[in-house]
Amino acid sequence: MNFERVDSMEQVWIKLVLKRRKVAIGVLYREPRGNFLEFIESFQDVIRVVSENCDGVVCVGDLNVDMLDTDGSSQVNFGNIVESLGLRQVVGEPTRVTETRASLLDVVLLSDGLVSSSVEVFDISDDVNKFDHFAVSCSICGEDGVKGIPETITLRNFKRIDRGLFDDHLRLTPFQRIFYITDIDHKVTLFNEFILALFDTHAPLKTVVLKRKYQPWLTDTIREMVTRRDRALKKFKISKRQADWNFYKSIRNLTNSAVKAEKRQYLQHIIDKKDSKLMWKSLNDLQIRWKKNLDLPGELNKPDEINDYLAATQGDHGNFDPALFRFYQTNLKTDFKMLFKFECVDEDVIFQKLLSIRSNAVGVDDISITMLLLCCPYILPYVAHIINTCLTGSIYPEIWKTSRVMPLPKSAGITLFSELRGISILPTLSKVMEKIMCDQIQVHLERYSILPVNQSGFRKGCGCATALLDITDDIVRAIDKGYATALILIDYSRAFDMIVHQLMTAILHYCGFSNGAINCVSSYLLRRRQYVQTSMGKSQVKGINRGVPQGSILGPLLFSIYTSSLIEGVTTSRCHMYADDVQLYHSFLVKESELASRRINSDIQIILSNSRKHGFNINAGKTKLIIFNDTTCHTQLEISIGNDVLTPVRSVKNLGLIMDNKLKFSDHINKCLKAAFVKLKMLFPHRHILPQSLKQTICDAWVLSHFNYCDVVYGRFLTRFDAKRVEMIQRSCLRFIWGIRKFDRVTYKLRVSRWLTMENRRRLHSAMLYFKIIKYKTPPYLYNKIRFRSDVHTLNVRSRGLLTPPQHRTAIFQKSFTYDICRTMNVLLQKFKVSLSLVRFAAELRSYLSHSQ
Repeated sequence: MNFERVDSMEQVWIKLVLKRRKVAIGVLYREPRGNFLEFIESFQDVIRVVSENCDGVVCVGDLNVDMLDTDGSSQVNFGNIVESLGLRQVVGEPTRVTETRASLLDVVLLSDGLVSSSVEVFDISDDVNKFDHFAVSCSICGEDGVKGIPETITLRNFKRIDRGLFDDHLRLTPFQRIFYITDIDHKVTLFNEFILALFDTHAPLKTVVLKRKYQPWLTDTIREMVTRRDRALKKFKISKRQADWNFYKSIRNLTNSAVKAEKRQYLQHIIDKKDSKLMWKSLNDLQIRWKKNLDLPGELNKPDEINDYLAATQGDHGNFDPALFRFYQTNLKTDFKMLFKFECVDEDVIFQKLLSIRSNAVGVDDISITMLLLCCPYILPYVAHIINTCLTGSIYPEIWKTSRVMPLPKSAGITLFSELRGISILPTLSKVMEKIMCDQIQVHLERYSILPVNQSGFRKGCGCATALLDITDDIVRAIDKGYATALILIDYSRAFDMIVHQLMTAILHYCGFSNGAINCVSSYLLRRRQYVQTSMGKSQVKGINRGVPQGSILGPLLFSIYTSSLIEGVTTSRCHMYADDVQLYHSFLVKESELASRRINSDIQIILSNSRKHGFNINAGKTKLIIFNDTTCHTQLEISIGNDVLTPVRSVKNLGLIMDNKLKFSDHINKCLKAAFVKLKMLFPHRHILPQSLKQTICDAWVLSHFNYCDVVYGRFLTRFDAKRVEMIQRSCLRFIWGIRKFDRVTYKLRVSRWLTMENRRRLHSAMLYFKIIKYKTPPYLYNKIRFRSDVHTLNVRSRGLLTPPQHRTAIFQKSFTYDICRTMNVLLQKFKVSLSLVRFAAELRSYLSHSQ
């Protein structure tokens, strides 16, 4: 393998082909006094180039970076680089030992897919030869591959339906009989029978064994070329003549070029259709992009045992405080002018809800959303009749309360049932009913402000980003004042499965629900059943007497109502909730750590008591404590959950964002860089068949999108080093899209691609969120932090519509939400009007940022 000479390090690379797998092995050395930043950049470039051309990477050598020095900036920066490139250091012992110091300078870095065994470090010096370093021995092998089992699927072919015959059969189906049946379960059963009989005739179920992927780009001409290529190779193996070998190479190269051209034309044809769903499916078929393998390990793939575990906690009615039940049952939260009750809906609402369902998953009734839409608008009166009967009769059909549970691993390499998350797949009409109930309940909750202001889960205008903005802003405000902040992330054990139905009905009464509405929700919750389905088959059906189904539409909203009182009584600390994630944080002076410990423990006891009264259990083992402190003083806090003392950690994963105690977010950037780099590496072998426009779409939506999540939170805190690393991955995408070599200029392609720099992308996302906060005044916990010039004085000056930044004394405050929204919007509000629509504002802002870079 050839590389340009790099002054910051010496390197030698070889490429081996082992069982059709290309593995690059490199030996590297860095001078101790060399420029470290130049070495970092060169190392990243080299590893990226090697990874793009090989399936595995082994990097060994002396880089003169002490991997044991966790406090050194060089080690931290290099460790971050190694992690983001998908490499791991397998040597854990010192490789250089002197009288005063032991250090780990020699590395053996392996990429994913390579496994190390018997790593040994031993001294090879003797009386004659005095070696400065120990020797490292390491055995490396590839992960064993498992031969794929042919996949079997059952499906209906809707494309071959004769629409004329289908519509005639649909009109002749006696759906009107549903009107004369009094029992709701019989209505639903008869409706399902009519739909299934209709499709069993025109699109019957078929079981197909997928022996190999369908390859539409393989034309008859390509198949003939492949046949001739194989014949030429067979002829050479027999004759061993040079002429036959040259003929085989020529026809092989011609066949490969033809296949690439056909794939390129096929993808261009898909792009011209402008069907994004079809485009991503085609990329999966080409094995350019595929989803993670969510198959269960063999020892856990036992449907009945999984169902027993998932239903174990839900099997009883749960423990709760009877006094709390009586309080909810005999009191109202506020003076309700009118109790909530469900209203009937018309056919237009039903049709809109059907169109809003994106999942084509099939529940226990074997009816998909595609089947129902094919029958529209003819069936809409009958669907509306069934749903309105449920709403007026306060009853929920039994078949809609049976869930098909799909157990999904929470992470790779699971070994316990507790590491599974059960997702309930419900009948399609049940989803329509839940959407209607959910919309009407939301109106009542917002009208009377029933949910806590700091509950961001499943609420319009709120989300993980807004919740984290509020918390980080409070932390930065505290640091600006010289305070430390303790953040406790409280974890509940299977929270959604712990809801007590009896207590839920009492809470609904407390929140102003009428008896009819309470009975309707109770009917939805009571006597639910579920079964687990995996590749090994189905389990027995089990009854569920507790909790709400995960994967449902109404369940999360009911959970928010149920938990709305958990943080009542907390006095000295602040709380923020997102579904079942409760965050409690308290700011204090370091010298008052003992007082802060008492106050925090007191508030935790209040939450713990409220949780037990509602039937919840706090998982102390997964509850995390992190302390944010900008000073060098060591903070001593004694925080406990029951009898378990919490130990402060350096970083935590908070609502999907990895936060460290210095608010630098380097760990989160490492995770994003690693994911983006791995996906770019997967794309690189297909660079010759992907059209340039599709490359750009994939890189934007599949690679760079990793940095979009919560970039409004972490973007302002990035160090120059991390910001530059993020820009580097964007430049790598541009090189991939336009076929530019490593050392050629690439930044000018940003304007050609109509891309913003990564910094301007973060500015765009922040400005759009700030615009929505100002325009719609939501979420209130962020809007209330803003001060307009008109709030300060009433003089009719030109700047009265602008924002006033708070007074501060440290530079870190300028990274807070409160300051950044003033700095950003004071510039933009002079250029754009608040009355603009969100789409118009985004378009003009993108154009403004594009011209400014």
